[in-house]
Amino acid sequence: MENPPVKIAFIIDNKVVDVLHTDERLASIFLSDPVVIDVTQIYANGGPSINMTNWNFDGENFSYPAATTNSSEVEAQLLAEDLALEESDKQL
Repeated sequence: MENPPVKIAFIIDNKVVDVLHTDERLASIFLSDPVVIDVTQIYANGGPSINMTNWNFDGENFSYPAATTNSSEVEAQLLAEDLALEESDKQL
């Protein structure tokens, strides 16, 4: 089996800590200097219907497109806002 076409090195404290073999799409996301946030709890508490793709993040809170509102996404948004506030408190 052939490896995906792009290899990305993750560097922490001037040391390569991992290398990701990926496709061009994911490589372009990683290389665009994204903000990376752990959203494990949003998915764990929101159930399988949660899909955060295309949600907005203003640096503190997540929000979803208005056209996709339903009760589980509203609950997930509230949880996301709580988690974002906790994360920003940790950085202070």
